[in-house]
Amino acid sequence: MDSDMDYERPNVETIKCVVVGDNAVGKTRLICARACNATLTQYQLLATHVPTVWAIDQYRVCQEVLERSRDVVDDVSVSLRLWDTFGDHHKDRRFAYGRSDVVVLCFSIANPNSLHHVKTMWYPEIKHFCPRAPVILVGCQLDLRYADLEAVNRARRPLARECWIKRSDILGKNL
Repeated sequence: MDSDMDYERPNVETIKCVVVGDNAVGKTRLICARACNATLTQYQLLATHVPTVWAIDQYRVCQEVLERSRDVVDDVSVSLRLWDTFGDHHKDRRFAYGRSDVVVLCFSIANPNSLHHVKTMWYPEIKHFCPRAPVILVGCQLDLRYADLEAVNRARRPLARECWIKRSDILGKNL
């Protein structure tokens, strides 16, 4: 079945979820873990940074990805479309934000600067381009952390009052 069919079927609600954050915080790995059920070995995870490789075309060309995007929430059939972004490509992000239903804002628990950028850059940018979209704050790289989680909690309260998630590929937590 072609993924474009989800857009045409009235009984399937397509949810556009844009994933943003600094470079190398784990955005693409988060998406691949959800969309492809992809897990990597500890060696693969630690060996190198995986630059953005996820494309919206995956829903069109890969039946498994399309099937994993579908679910039923509150008796409504939905298809979750994850949009990966480059951390430093401002023009591309503006395009990605268009008609977003939800934004996942990622930071690295192992990098205090990425949490600082959540407050000073990412959250204001999201609210500028997607003022009504809910924001889910995701702390990635839990396995590499040295962050004070209470400091993370204090920083996230004004941004993500209802939800923030800590995740780790290595520990297999919250994938």
